[in-house]
Amino acid sequence: MGRPPDPEPASGSSSKVTVASAYRWLSLPAETLLAACGQARFQGSGPGGQKRNRVYSGVRLTHPESGLTAESVDSRASLRNLHAALARLRLGMALCADLASLDPACDPEGLERREKLANPGLPPFRAGASPDHQDFPGFALRALHRLAWHKGQLAPAAAALNCTASALTRFYKSDKAVWARARAIRAANGLHPLK
Repeated sequence: MGRPPDPEPASGSSSKVTVASAYRWLSLPAETLLAACGQARFQGSGPGGQKRNRVYSGVRLTHPESGLTAESVDSRASLRNLHAALARLRLGMALCADLASLDPACDPEGLERREKLANPGLPPFRAGASPDHQDFPGFALRALHRLAWHKGQLAPAAAALNCTASALTRFYKSDKAVWARARAIRAANGLHPLK
């Protein structure tokens, strides 16, 4: 089944997700982040037979602090949809972070250091992580933040993440939305698109 669009701001919400907030939310354990979200169950549409037509297995999560929502109806099982919606919400937090601010308070190394102190279990960046990896949204935020911080320059961003430029490019390409955001960062800095 196709993947629905990435999370969008809830209706009536115009809040921007700050980089520091996104780092904080993505370093939270899944259960803690889920507890901070509103949950709604609904009937999924489309194929799936009687069960799908009479069971409220679709899940919509709303994160009030960021104003983001995400949903999943991919499975007939409510629990699977809950996990998928949470994964989409977390990726949405990474993708919606306001990376345009190059305020010294948003220094990537400083933010990561603070998050590691608050959450000692924070894993190091892995360029080979697939989009299905539970820490992929956090890795995506770090990779995009480094690219924006280095004004779209791939080599210094990769060096800061302890990987090669080609490995970082492959990481961006592993998810369409992350790839589009990386290309937009490069374009905003007047650099040729990544290939």
